[in-house]
Amino acid sequence: MTTHSETLPRRGRTRAPRRSLRALRLIPAVIIAALAAALAVFHTAFRSAEASLAGAVTDVFVERGSFSSGETYFVWIGSTHLLGVQVTLECTALVILIPLLLIAAAMYAATRISLLRTIIAIVVMTVVVMLTNVLRLFLIAGASQWWGYDLGFPLMHTFVGSVIAIIGFAAGLAVLVVVMSTKRRARTEV
Repeated sequence: MTTHSETLPRRGRTRAPRRSLRALRLIPAVIIAALAAALAVFHTAFRSAEASLAGAVTDVFVERGSFSSGETYFVWIGSTHLLGVQVTLECTALVILIPLLLIAAAMYAATRISLLRTIIAIVVMTVVVMLTNVLRLFLIAGASQWWGYDLGFPLMHTFVGSVIAIIGFAAGLAVLVVVMSTKRRARTEV
């Protein structure tokens, strides 16, 4: 008696090799890392936008208003002194944002998180980091006006501002990790 074994074709789609899928995941990760590099290269334009935003927010809350020019925003201290707060490389949100973007790129490349979820996480994280830094910049200018330059500026810039920056980094990282790692709930039919 002879037997014949025939291989039947597989139903459905076939899977591509894992290595090629992993390589495809590197493309968006490299793009995210390139975005971080572009922000580092074009930091002057980013800092100017940041100063404009900080000046606009400060203008709403301080007496005699505020305005910006380039990477500097200005606020009146008293009736005769104008304080220019320059958003330097050490003061910009980029110090927090660039490392978080690199973390996002690494997380995307190393996991199976969807690209859409990664983009949402990056957008939300960027908003959190920017709002935190604008709050810090506003408090520096506001405290300088409310308490005078000699007390307000060093207190807010050196001490409170540093704590706010650390909180901003932690909040940005937390948002990034939570949004990227939260699994979508399965839909249940009613």
